[in-house]
Amino acid sequence: GIKTAKVEIIRGLEKGTLYLLHGQIMHASAGNLRGPEAFYELIRWTAGRFCIMHGQTTDETNVTVDTMRLLLEATTLMDEKKESTSSDEEKISAY
Repeated sequence: GIKTAKVEIIRGLEKGTLYLLHGQIMHASAGNLRGPEAFYELIRWTAGRFCIMHGQTTDETNVTVDTMRLLLEATTLMDEKKESTSSDEEKISAY
């Protein structure tokens, strides 16, 4: 079924938190970041541990964008960063 849960993600000394309500991300935090920016940071993490606490909710909603749109935006940002990094590497090797 569609889940309501708190998801804690830990990478070294860094910690992030997502709250989902009926499958939709309602809250995201990562370090000092909050909302969509925190989600975009967390989705870039390639390693870490996570813990899902089913049924936990929060009164603090800081993500109002639909989860699918949030995921699409995150992939677009990651693609743009990859292209930017590739372009910078090409510039460096051209000298």
